Amino acid sequence: MQRSFTAASMTTLLALGSITNAACGAFGADARAVDGSAPPPMDAAGPAFGEDAGFAPVTQDAGVAGPDAPVSGARGEADFSDDGSSCLDFLDNNSDGIFDCDDPACQDPVENLACCVGSTAQACCDAVTTFAVVEGSCGATPCLSLGTETLTSTTGRVVDSPPVAPSCATGAPHAFAPFGRTGAHAFMVLPRQIDARAAHVRITARLGAGSVTGTEVAAAGFGLFTEQGMGAIARPLVAVVTSATSNDVRVIVGDRVIAARTLSGEGCGQSLEYAIAINPDGNYRVESRVPGALLWDATPIATGTCELSADARIAMFGQQPNPDGAPVVWVSDLGVEQNGCDVLVPARRSAPIVASRDDDVTGLSVFERSGGSYEALVTSGDQIHWLGLQSASGGLVSSVPADPFADNIQPTWPDYRHFRDVEVVEHAGAYRVYLAAARADDGVFEIVRTTYTPNATPGRPGALGSSLSTVTSAAQFPADMDRPAAFSVDGPSAAVVPGVGLVLLARVRYLDGHDEIRVVGATLDGSDFETAAPSVSGRDASGVTTDGLVHSSQTHDEDAFDRDEIADPQIVVIDGVARVLFAGRRGTRWSIGSVVASPGFDYFIPVSDTPILGPSGAGFDALGVTEPTLVTRAGTSWLYFAGTDGARHSLGLAVQPILGATP
Repeated sequence: MQRSFTAASMTTLLALGSITNAACGAFGADARAVDGSAPPPMDAAGPAFGEDAGFAPVTQDAGVAGPDAPVSGARGEADFSDDGSSCLDFLDNNSDGIFDCDDPACQDPVENLACCVGSTAQACCDAVTTFAVVEGSCGATPCLSLGTETLTSTTGRVVDSPPVAPSCATGAPHAFAPFGRTGAHAFMVLPRQIDARAAHVRITARLGAGSVTGTEVAAAGFGLFTEQGMGAIARPLVAVVTSATSNDVRVIVGDRVIAARTLSGEGCGQSLEYAIAINPDGNYRVESRVPGALLWDATPIATGTCELSADARIAMFGQQPNPDGAPVVWVSDLGVEQNGCDVLVPARRSAPIVASRDDDVTGLSVFERSGGSYEALVTSGDQIHWLGLQSASGGLVSSVPADPFADNIQPTWPDYRHFRDVEVVEHAGAYRVYLAAARADDGVFEIVRTTYTPNATPGRPGALGSSLSTVTSAAQFPADMDRPAAFSVDGPSAAVVPGVGLVLLARVRYLDGHDEIRVVGATLDGSDFETAAPSVSGRDASGVTTDGLVHSSQTHDEDAFDRDEIADPQIVVIDGVARVLFAGRRGTRWSIGSVVASPGFDYFIPVSDTPILGPSGAGFDALGVTEPTLVTRAGTSWLYFAGTDGARHSLGLAVQPILGATP
């Protein structure tokens, strides 16, 4: 319930919001500050600073698993090897209880690049970029600017020489004072949008609070918002606000006050500096210090974890209704440090780019042809369709815009009835097409290969080869002492890996019900895949290193997003690093995650136990996302996928600028 700002019902600024998937969570109703002090007490009008609606933080259906489990086997040597292999061998080489890429000793973006792919560790992120709000040049009118852009506010205003105690360092000559109408906030919003899920963000500012006469409500602060959080009533993700009315400073996360401290009237006690540090893993920390001090206070005001947003904005905000009076509260010296990390957290389109017609979409491959244009092949039931890619929007269209499934380019292949998981790769001067195909309705698939010949005219469908040849089947994976026999192989994905050649991956399904993504072949000379796969090791569900394994379903972890099944691998190479995207299922929900190969293509390791894209809960991808296909164009990652609402699979698109792992 929202309340109006009135002197009778409130003694301070009300910051009320709702927790959504894009909002940060809080500690809970009994949250305390780091120093042990309790949150503000409830009164007849709600909490002194914010109303606790009692909501729990919203999380994705895909839970976050814990750190790597210990693996069996002898420990390695205490020191890490020069080639970095000790950071990828699934052993605790220095016996500190931390394994591989979780160990700070492995987080060197030069020596151990694989450990930094997808990592949120500070050492694995780009160099820090800094921008700050400074004094502008607006003639006789004070103003603030960010670089060459002047910042304006519809209700607040910039004041000259905010009052501070004589013994306190003056700071910036200008400040933002949130003058506005009663019951509403004034805002000054920085123009830059931040994806807080893919960067370390640190916001610093100085908050000042003077004295208030009568019942006037006066409070000012700064923090991180979504677009929806900025309006008449502030709904911050994380914010710090000082109140002259109640003479305190408070930390707000979502719709809750999670910490509060009384301001001191001595020295600089009512004009302190504050910092909000938010990491891409959702951890945040709020600190304070006396202006001019070199170090921040040893005890932070608050710490916690939260969900983050792709469209975060930094803003100064607050309320002081009397526009004719002197500034009672203000914000000055605002600065921001942003440190981008190489994590795939794409922003999803809200509607499908291709809606399913009669049959489900069962496979998708978007590939670049010579000349820089892109095309796509889509499997759907017993058919294979061609689609072209619109260069600006990234949409997929057929040669008949009114019918996305108009171009059925499948020739007659009498031995097979069903197709799925199509993959197209250009290698040795030809376009190779790999498919999972079934001869009957028994659910048993094998991987077959044909060719694709692009049309000489871009934007028109090409032609598939007239025959198919078998590449691999379940017979390649017989029973042995460690596992039962395989009964089906699907999900082919091929890519040229530097130093290895053309590598083929597939999902292998075993008679005991578990699934594995495996390397099933490789070639350096352009001929058919060799029988022997390259020497690659991955970790199975029990933590045991297994040759040829890329990833297996995490049956040992009840909360893992890929606990029950994995499917649809796609191998992509970006800046020389090989990633494998895949779909994982827990219960009825499908999400997309990733693993990464070591630089020598010797090991595969999970980069995160959190999916990079999950079901939306509503719309065409309400119950799941599968069939990941990642392409990189013009410094942007374009993740195509199939979304399901439980009845049909349609094609969607998620887009994000690429953030490199090294400066």
